Amino acid sequence: MNARGTMFDLLECMGYELKDEQDRSRFIDMATSRLSVLQIGAWEYLSYRSKQGPEVYFGKEVLDKANSFSVHFHSFTSQELLLTERFPDPESAPDGLFKAETASGENLYYAEHKAGDEDQETVRDRMPLVFKPPNFHWYDHISLPARAQVQLAAFPKEIELIQPGSAFPMPGKESEQKLRFFASPIGVHLVEKGVFHPILEFGGMITALSVYTNELSKKLVYVATVQTVGLTMDVLIPVDMTPLAPAPGMLVHTTCWLTGRIKEVYAAEPLENALSWVFLQQTRAAGTFYHDLGEKKPMLGFWDELTLQREPDNAYDPRAVAILTSDGDMLGYIPRDRNQNIAALLDAGEQMHARLIFKFLQDSSQEYILRVYTRSSIRL
Repeated sequence: MNARGTMFDLLECMGYELKDEQDRSRFIDMATSRLSVLQIGAWEYLSYRSKQGPEVYFGKEVLDKANSFSVHFHSFTSQELLLTERFPDPESAPDGLFKAETASGENLYYAEHKAGDEDQETVRDRMPLVFKPPNFHWYDHISLPARAQVQLAAFPKEIELIQPGSAFPMPGKESEQKLRFFASPIGVHLVEKGVFHPILEFGGMITALSVYTNELSKKLVYVATVQTVGLTMDVLIPVDMTPLAPAPGMLVHTTCWLTGRIKEVYAAEPLENALSWVFLQQTRAAGTFYHDLGEKKPMLGFWDELTLQREPDNAYDPRAVAILTSDGDMLGYIPRDRNQNIAALLDAGEQMHARLIFKFLQDSSQEYILRVYTRSSIRL
């Protein structure tokens, strides 16, 4: 298996058909026609992010020949994990992995091996989970260890669906309930040129199901939300991957590649007197064209804190809320159709701030997405 083959396998899990050169050319033409640029210091990620979920990233170092090609599938699911380490890929520098543990402390590993003539069960608590983020350097600003909300996407190499009420097809005499829910990090598969791909085997239950149609091939793909021991994952299932159509309540047994998007970050051990922030809304920054940060744009990173400042005397909008960087530079404004509650809370004396979670840069255009947090001590 080579690196390109692995990436194409992941893309095919999202319904792209890349079996021959013509199919691959159609995909590349479509993706490159809609690319946006994510600049992070010396690194540049050219990204294609579909509204339906698929994400594709072409990473490179601006002054070097190092490059990468990674994918992800974004959704609204997430869970809390404890991020412990990050591992850059020395052979493909824009790529890298995160190591994490389940925040709940539930078992994340089940294995069975023979000791003499008797089967002996081995269970390891909080065994590290490894996942690959779609744009590794976007998370350089995170100090580890840290608690985080992470959305995991599983791209099956193979998958088996079991009807509700059926016995789980695992060897041994252990209880069926335990075998239905397990997650065993097999390791990190090292393919051509040292490109890393974490692999996870797990069993779990489908708790929710959605579908989307690939925008290029028009192929139907199931997105199954699967609950396993200590984890929730979005599992991509093309219609031709399994003879059974997935449905809520079914059991899943799969071996997959694992990617993950980090959505929120918190201190690993909260301070005793730390403020309790509550998420209010997610929004883009408006008016960025008129407040270009110039050379400072690449330096803005994931989870950078942003200040929200009222402008009650603004001639264009009496509810205007300006967004400032930590250096006091103007980034833009909360959009007019999203600022009513924020303006009212700030006017009432509420403590609020925002965090940058994504940015898109292309030529002179720029777009920033942020999450707004409040102490929530004042009710509207």
